[in-house]
Amino acid sequence: RRGDAASASTPRAGAAAPAPPTASGTRLVLRGLARTWVQVAADEGPPVSRELQAGDEWAIAVQRFALLLGDAGAVGIAWDGRDLGAAGTGGVLVRLELPRDLRTLTRPPPPAP
Repeated sequence: RRGDAASASTPRAGAAAPAPPTASGTRLVLRGLARTWVQVAADEGPPVSRELQAGDEWAIAVQRFALLLGDAGAVGIAWDGRDLGAAGTGGVLVRLELPRDLRTLTRPPPPAP
């Protein structure tokens, strides 16, 4: 089924911007920036683990997510159609709960040179 936590990742080169939220919930898109593993527990359901390769995309539409990312710098996150970039520093294991932890992912842009 498309949009659930068990749906397959889809490799995409130069994937387009994610679609807006669906009727079934908020849309989270995880994009592989490099090879890594991720674990997602959607709406307090059981966790589902998957390995992402660079270019893979995993879209899930529910209300809340608990994420465990093996390499925060290797996973790009989009939430409700807004690209938030990499989930953190490369090589760092990170746990996130969305939407609660959105502030940690939405950083102001760097100052202009």
